[in-house]
Amino acid sequence: TNSLDLEKMKGFILESLPKLRPAENRDTILVVGNTNAGKSTLINYLLGCTMKRVKQGARTLAMAEDPRKEYAKIGHSKTSETLYASVYSDDKFSFCDCPGFEDNRTQEKKVFASISIELAIESVKN
Repeated sequence: TNSLDLEKMKGFILESLPKLRPAENRDTILVVGNTNAGKSTLINYLLGCTMKRVKQGARTLAMAEDPRKEYAKIGHSKTSETLYASVYSDDKFSFCDCPGFEDNRTQEKKVFASISIELAIESVKN
């Protein structure tokens, strides 16, 4: 069936709101792009997370040297990692890690990803 489960959508929205609070009344840079473009990796790097390159078969992956210091979880599979728009900040900057444009999950999660980005836009100062 193609119908959306509204209770599940409500749950997604309520779960995502705390991830946007750090952006309230702060200038925030929304980081957008296709799935697997490196948005989460960029945010980690800009916030000072030390990164390393790891060879995995024919692919070279960017990973946090210390996973405990990783801000935004970096995905390395063909499935999208970022479901919610989430804000990560330091003393100077706030960055909003947005779900990818070509999200490859269910239709329901794609709709939620769009709502999540809209909520992020509404919550930031500028």
